[in-house]
Amino acid sequence: MFLQSTLEIMMAGRILIVDDEPALRRSILRLLKPFGYQIFQAGNGIEALTLLAGIQPDLIILDTLMPEMDGLRTCAQIRKSEPWSGPYIIFLSGSGQLEDQVAGLLAGADVYLTKPFDSEQLVFEVKKGLATLAHENLLNSGSSASHFHPRSFQRRYHQEVSRALQDGSELMILILQIEGFEQLVSSKGSKAAEQVQKAAEGVIKKALLHTDLGSRFAPGEFMLMMPGATASGVMGFAEEIRVQAAHSAPVENPIKFNHALFTGRHEGKHPFEWVLRTVDLAEQRS
Repeated sequence: MFLQSTLEIMMAGRILIVDDEPALRRSILRLLKPFGYQIFQAGNGIEALTLLAGIQPDLIILDTLMPEMDGLRTCAQIRKSEPWSGPYIIFLSGSGQLEDQVAGLLAGADVYLTKPFDSEQLVFEVKKGLATLAHENLLNSGSSASHFHPRSFQRRYHQEVSRALQDGSELMILILQIEGFEQLVSSKGSKAAEQVQKAAEGVIKKALLHTDLGSRFAPGEFMLMMPGATASGVMGFAEEIRVQAAHSAPVENPIKFNHALFTGRHEGKHPFEWVLRTVDLAEQRS
């Protein structure tokens, strides 16, 4: 059942196109229809919110400037009820200004594209968005629905970067790696390795503040972001995690962490590109 619903998201996902220009909606409809998606349309944000509960779209293509209710307010309203889940949202905007991109990401968009858009890029982003949702659905189908989700991390990451842009602050990214995880998989099997990974995740989540966020980055690896923290504070946290993990793990499979700290300040148009590429890679490898 879970596998079936996952495949349905990828192959026959429900897509809502929200734009006040009928010609543009028809253009996007013709572009996506050959892929077999279920496609719905709305002319503004109010119409979109009215349709939302009935059609439960997997993905929304959302214009920013519309009468009645614009895309920013519509997106914020959707995220208000489901801040880290809900539909995958692609903004289409006539503005490529950095401040407008920041506003879109702060509102909760997953992707921000500018008009006139490239058809191949839009198709790619739609497929990527539906694949991301399918992967998230598959994670939730297992016994451990508490995995850190790369999509949640990426959305929060965009928002924290946007805030950092405004105040000029640095962001701290901590990578935690379970020492010898690959050898554990080889020697004791994937089931034992998964138990160790779950135990490690539990230690990390227990220690995180409500303002912190994390993502399962790769097998045996986690990526954490700690807004407002200092480098020394993050390194102290890493050491605390190492100690807690050593005391909480089963004797036969002790948890030891290696860690690395990355810091950065926004410079130029594409902040922290390396982290976003890393999270995208994690989605593909998971």
